[in-house]
Amino acid sequence: MSREENDSDDDGLPPPPEGFSTWLDYAVFNMDTRSVWHEFLFSADPDLKNFNRDEIQRAAEQELRMLRARAGVPDTYPGERS
Repeated sequence: MSREENDSDDDGLPPPPEGFSTWLDYAVFNMDTRSVWHEFLFSADPDLKNFNRDEIQRAAEQELRMLRARAGVPDTYPGERS
């Protein structure tokens, strides 16, 4: 759902924040990577300890983009974090 589609009062829901086309874009962009990183850091699996917070964020972004590609909908994710 694009920001324009979400601006409609028909569903009674607020539009996504400025700079984001969807609430899903906003959620992925602002997701908490710290708690997941701590899970990995204290995991018994040594392979998980090698991932950092940026890599966790990129994995979520990539998953969102792959889901959109499979669904045949435009990629509205705002891009790299600054």
